[in-house]
Amino acid sequence: TSGLFPAVTDETRPGAHALVRSFTVPANAISVDVSFQMFVDNYANRAIGPTLDFRGNPNQHARVDILAADATVFDTSSVITNLYLGSDLGNQSNPYRSYQFNLGSLLRPGQTYQLRFADVANQGLLHMGVDACYIVAEVPEPASITMLLLGLVIFAGLHWRQIGRAH
Repeated sequence: TSGLFPAVTDETRPGAHALVRSFTVPANAISVDVSFQMFVDNYANRAIGPTLDFRGNPNQHARVDILAADATVFDTSSVITNLYLGSDLGNQSNPYRSYQFNLGSLLRPGQTYQLRFADVANQGLLHMGVDACYIVAEVPEPASITMLLLGLVIFAGLHWRQIGRAH
């Protein structure tokens, strides 16, 4: 629920952090929406590096990814899609921003995936906050399917009746 239990990183030295949530797309899903609120405060004033490795090369950014079910937490080679990569620069607290994505064309019904929020920092402080995260799959209502089938049966019956009268 928005505002009750946000997740916030607050590191004081180099490191990488991840929050991962698995989800399964219903077999009869028509669409899948992912929404969340997030801020990324980057006190190093630059965002660099696409991996989550904080050792060695300069690396300072946040990312939000959809991963396969069997991907490891810090893996960046099996990302199905990236929803966010970067940070808000400046020595200030940034407000939460809202993000929303329709992933229906990327995700297969019946499959399990992981939603990952992660950050890496070895150039200075980087704080990431996530709240109000929702994964919503739209599925047809059984009543709608029944009404559609009933309508098709009635339409077919009327059609065949008209053909019978024509002969």
